[in-house]
Amino acid sequence: MKKVLLASTMLVATAGMAAAEITFDGFGRFGIFYSETDVANASDTRIEQRFRLNIVGSAETDGGVQFGARIRLQSDENGTAGSSDFGNGGTGDIGAPEFNVQSGGFRLDVGNTSDVIDSGDVVDYYGFGVGLTAFLEQSSAFGLPASGFGNGGNVAPTIKARYSMGDFTAAASYTENAADDSREEWQVGFGYVFSAYAVGIAFGNEDDGSTDNDFWAASVSGSFSNVDFSVLVADTD
Repeated sequence: MKKVLLASTMLVATAGMAAAEITFDGFGRFGIFYSETDVANASDTRIEQRFRLNIVGSAETDGGVQFGARIRLQSDENGTAGSSDFGNGGTGDIGAPEFNVQSGGFRLDVGNTSDVIDSGDVVDYYGFGVGLTAFLEQSSAFGLPASGFGNGGNVAPTIKARYSMGDFTAAASYTENAADDSREEWQVGFGYVFSAYAVGIAFGNEDDGSTDNDFWAASVSGSFSNVDFSVLVADTD
């Protein structure tokens, strides 16, 4: 009887919902990575490798409300320069899921998801990267506490709300380590796109009990002729 009741409840809950669509995307990369070390008998060179697979599910109600979820599988090489497993192939990790719902210009993301700065919704924080692994990006000079959708390990859940109206976007996020309440973070940002250019600014605060850190970032990006550009200014306590 309980099984019949559960099935009936699920049927009612999904009434008016189109069949879910499952899609896959990702990439693979490999190359040679060199990192000089003074450790005796330790390798300076390894095979750089990464395989990433995103599994995305989406569905839409008859009323036009869109629901989605995403999970990531990823495998990288193990180890750092000087360690015994430097360059060895790593086992795959499965990330925590991300859930989202969208209606019109409003979208809500919950779980293993990016905060305002990392998402790029309003600020072009990372810009362009150098090399196969993008070991140097425009964000490298600032080190703001930007956290994003990832794989493996324990993930502090994030709630992010975004609203877009025409060329204007506003977003806000909140992240908390709920296991021991050791850290919480909030961010809010605004962005505007005009012609081939985009401007944005975001403010935030993180508090881990011992450090109360305020930070902000502003960017201008776009293209003219055959040149793409991105300029970032940021500051943190």
